Amino acid sequence: MIVVRFKGGLGNQLFQYAAGRALAARHGAPLRFDARWYDTAENLRTVTRTFDLPAFNVEGGLATKDELDAFAFDGSRRLWPRIKGRILRPIRRRVLWSCDSLGWQPCFMRLGSNVMLDGYFQHPEFFSEIQAQLRGELQLRVPALGKIRRRADELGLEKAVCIQVRRTHFVDK
Repeated sequence: MIVVRFKGGLGNQLFQYAAGRALAARHGAPLRFDARWYDTAENLRTVTRTFDLPAFNVEGGLATKDELDAFAFDGSRRLWPRIKGRILRPIRRRVLWSCDSLGWQPCFMRLGSNVMLDGYFQHPEFFSEIQAQLRGELQLRVPALGKIRRRADELGLEKAVCIQVRRTHFVDK
């Protein structure tokens, strides 16, 4: 089983999903989502984010408590969960793999099928082998309606450009 620990806004969620989906596809393993970060103080003290990935036709679903406990990692910095995780993870052959860098990490290709991914994975090499598949999956479950649908159709006829301004850069913390 591949578990992805999600955090951040929709853009980060899409990269995190893509990396987890690629690893799950490579091993034929089920994909589960750990969305507990969205209920943490870390999320709530900044610009509050929501877990928006389920709005898309994605594979996988929320991990159960038992599935998360199998990794003996609760995402906290507390001492006992970290000790328990170090003791039990090798026995259960589970791996917590963190990627803090925004660049490509070649060791990602050597990960097995029982992994919890924690990071941002913002390099196309993490998911290059399933790009076409991702384009099919990352469609909204409920299509846009009315005014939004008409505007989307108009943009499809033109050469359009999208510019994203990261609002967190302008929020006084």
